[in-house]
Amino acid sequence: MQLKLGWMRFVLLGLGFLALLVALGLGWAFWYVGQPAFRAQLIAAVEQQTGRAFSVDGRLHVALWPVAGVSAEDIRLANVAGGAADAFVRAGEVDIGFDPGALLRDGLEIRRIYLEEPTVNLEVDATGRGNWLLGPVAPVSPAPRAPSAPAPAPTDVAIDSLQIVGGVVSYLDRRTNQTYGLQALDFKSRVTSLDAPMAVDASFVFRDQPVTLKGSIAQPRAMQSGRTTPFVFNAESQLLTLSFDGEVTAASGSISGRINAAGPDLRGLVRWAGFGFPEGRLLQQFDVAGLLTVGPQRYNFEDAAIGIDGVDARGDFALELNRERPRLSGALAVDRLDLNAYLRDQPVLAEGASVGSDAVVAEPAAMDVSAASWGQAPIRLEILRSLDLALDLQTGPITAFATTVDRSALTLRLDNGLLGASIQDIGLYGGSGSGTIVIDGRSSVPGFSSDLALDGVGVQRFLRDTFGFGALEGSGQIRLALEASGANQDALVRSLRGRAGLALNQGAITGVDIGGLSETIGRAMRNELAQPTARTSFSGLSMSVSMANGRMGFTDFQMFLDRIRMGGSGVIDLAQRRLDLRFTPRAQIVTTPFTMRGPFGALAFESDLRGRSRAEIEGLARAVAVAERATGSVR
Repeated sequence: MQLKLGWMRFVLLGLGFLALLVALGLGWAFWYVGQPAFRAQLIAAVEQQTGRAFSVDGRLHVALWPVAGVSAEDIRLANVAGGAADAFVRAGEVDIGFDPGALLRDGLEIRRIYLEEPTVNLEVDATGRGNWLLGPVAPVSPAPRAPSAPAPAPTDVAIDSLQIVGGVVSYLDRRTNQTYGLQALDFKSRVTSLDAPMAVDASFVFRDQPVTLKGSIAQPRAMQSGRTTPFVFNAESQLLTLSFDGEVTAASGSISGRINAAGPDLRGLVRWAGFGFPEGRLLQQFDVAGLLTVGPQRYNFEDAAIGIDGVDARGDFALELNRERPRLSGALAVDRLDLNAYLRDQPVLAEGASVGSDAVVAEPAAMDVSAASWGQAPIRLEILRSLDLALDLQTGPITAFATTVDRSALTLRLDNGLLGASIQDIGLYGGSGSGTIVIDGRSSVPGFSSDLALDGVGVQRFLRDTFGFGALEGSGQIRLALEASGANQDALVRSLRGRAGLALNQGAITGVDIGGLSETIGRAMRNELAQPTARTSFSGLSMSVSMANGRMGFTDFQMFLDRIRMGGSGVIDLAQRRLDLRFTPRAQIVTTPFTMRGPFGALAFESDLRGRSRAEIEGLARAVAVAERATGSVR
């Protein structure tokens, strides 16, 4: 019994002695942490690792959980010299965990860093160097090392837990003066070695949108020294899902590698990036895959596969954001494109309504000569002022209104609302062509111009699909040099000006049967030339047209029928939807002139053997030519 009591007494004395040692150790730790020597040691250790001035302006106190360490208040890590912000990092409180055993060895090994609601100011200077490059400052004049002396082993760092909660991060690029900011940053990582992969788990809010990011940096030492290292990450937000596998160069922040990005709203994504973009139903679902290289405010894609609203494209292109508007440039091949969806995806206003009104009328439509009137729906091209383009395009079928282009190769330029298309090759309606098309959307009154040369085009389908006029058959050459401007279709038609030329081979005019010369006069007077089933075949047809103020005038119409050659002149008044034409069929020495006059839907045929209408109609045609020359229109 006495033996047992003696053993217990010995145990209790031992435990009491250990408790005394712990109490003395804690007391010593609390005392030592508060001493200037420890503050100086801590500051020196951080400055040695970062190469930056470090200060702790608040109190230091011991922290026992979750690891032994200290808590520092009001800390500041200096920015680079000449930086816009006075500090690289500021925090009201930082917990720093360390290895207690290292203190007994007169050293300090940091094992945990925890920052609560810090402010981090990232900057890139004019040379492209980032202020996040940290490391010991090299001596100004290092002593020469003996050739046989081995290089010192690089200093390593191991931090079991690196965590930021509620951080605010700003980013300034001095090369472009672009700024960005993140709020509510939560960041977790663990560094086992500067030469081992470092996992990153972060979430933040960018322009009111939450984002999560998970990734891995293969060589943290390369990041510390500004070199290039493999980098993999995945990001998720409401507007963008993105995966990247490549490398990052810490000195400049540039990255390159394979990327896959997708999202439900391209318009919203552009606005989220800080650029104005109008509302609309299209330019929504998108996905992009390819080799991405990111420089200062520039994204280069190579071997890219792009899908937008179900339209697929491939090629190489670049997106520049260091401009007033985003600029897309490069070379793309598009499988197909229905422009109707985008032409109709414009907010249109009721007649007399203000731009801010919610009133909506019928969407814009193709010109149709058979309709009762031209369209009054406003044409709004604000979308052209939302971005700039410099693209070389190869396309498959393109549809605009009812007109279909089978293929095209063109250069597209869009600058602040002025869109120009230089067409090297276009295939449509069995023929081909080239030329230019310009759409001016820089103001509230759009302008259009074209200079096209088409060869071998089936004119019936072309005119029917484009203008709703299908009475002319044949194929041949068409030259169009047109200009127009106006806030709606009616205004465009009334401003139409320019020149056109037409030369057709074998063909026919349907709905009209001029017939034999001996019957022409009588049938014309009885208004029997125009019948739904009538048809006039010809072996050749040509004319040149002047256009001004929505009127088309010609004086050199020639059509060759069986044993008959017919000349003509007149005016097609698109603005008033009226014809004033005079034709002169000639067989050998016999001429039987007649006129076609009246509204599009109520034409009247009359004989003009005495030439009473000749001077009037030819005068109308010459007046159009004079007006066209006065406008200085396209040639």
